[in-house]
Amino acid sequence: MRHFKSVQFPTSGSHAQSSFVLNLFPIDVVLAILEHCSPFDLVELRRTSRLFRAIIASHQQLWVSSQRNLAIGTSLKVPSLPAIEASGNFSQWAYASWLFGGGPCTSCSKWTDRLPCNFVLRFRACSPSCQSILMFEPVLYVDRTRKHDNFSWGNWLPRIGRELSNGDTIHIYSSRAIKTAELERQQAIRIDRGTPPDDSMPFPCRTGVQLDEEYNRRARSRPELIKNAEALKDWQKLYMQQHDLVSQSNSEFLKLRSVEENRKFQGVMRCPTVSRLFFAFNRDLVTITHTSQGSLGRYTCALIIISLSLGPKPDARARRAQVPATRRLSRRDDPAAQRQSALPDLLAARQSRRPRRTQLG
Repeated sequence: MRHFKSVQFPTSGSHAQSSFVLNLFPIDVVLAILEHCSPFDLVELRRTSRLFRAIIASHQQLWVSSQRNLAIGTSLKVPSLPAIEASGNFSQWAYASWLFGGGPCTSCSKWTDRLPCNFVLRFRACSPSCQSILMFEPVLYVDRTRKHDNFSWGNWLPRIGRELSNGDTIHIYSSRAIKTAELERQQAIRIDRGTPPDDSMPFPCRTGVQLDEEYNRRARSRPELIKNAEALKDWQKLYMQQHDLVSQSNSEFLKLRSVEENRKFQGVMRCPTVSRLFFAFNRDLVTITHTSQGSLGRYTCALIIISLSLGPKPDARARRAQVPATRRLSRRDDPAAQRQSALPDLLAARQSRRPRRTQLG
């Protein structure tokens, strides 16, 4: 029998009730369920309570199993998190959130759930048109003279190398990343001069010496990031192939269910719950079936919700049949009955507006 680390459950506060429920299960059972989750499932569970955050943090093998769970069909397991020496949020949950949690489009800043389109420069596009914009200037900066190699951030700033026909190599940077690096260096100079730093900047306040040390750590970490970006690019192609197959299968299943329940497929997909579940199943490369064999309880519950949303909807004629005939006649065809039914409400309103008389004695 496998032995797991013990988890300290909260005994007071808003999470005590959920910890009491989980205390009824052995930790082996809880971990066996979590081992079947996808990477973004663990991210969502981690956000729910301190209890799940403690369980996931004390069992890092859950992230490895979640990455392996996406090796379905043509898709491979998600490349592992690279070992980064530089400071920053390079945790497992941040890595999964960056891949599957969506983010703002680099071109139009619109929120999108798509995977990043450029893992080296960390670009994300919400549509093919925005993705085409990200391939040209001014979003990209083409350093033809390689002048940024002489700057302090030239050794660590993410870049893409392109070899020309004459044998020379040019570097392609993100214009936004260059601007951020310039602002970071300017703030370090202001701090060395004794000027108060600008807290609105998207990076911590560092002196010139501290920033140079951070530059060295970033330069040593850049090869690992480039290697991980290349692995993610190869993984994305196979993942999207399997994603399209699963999406087509789930769409056909919902269309068949819509026909059986005499509902329109477009109306079903406009339901927010169904659309979110449809996206989650496709993201995790899981097909929707009648029995959900081999899936966890969350897939079964999701299927129940979909079945309820596709269930019979009473029409207007059936709802009218439930109303007594005398009530329908008095409200629609008899104005006197309408006035008589509204009379008690008017009298009660007038009585409440009358001033009360106080008795002196």
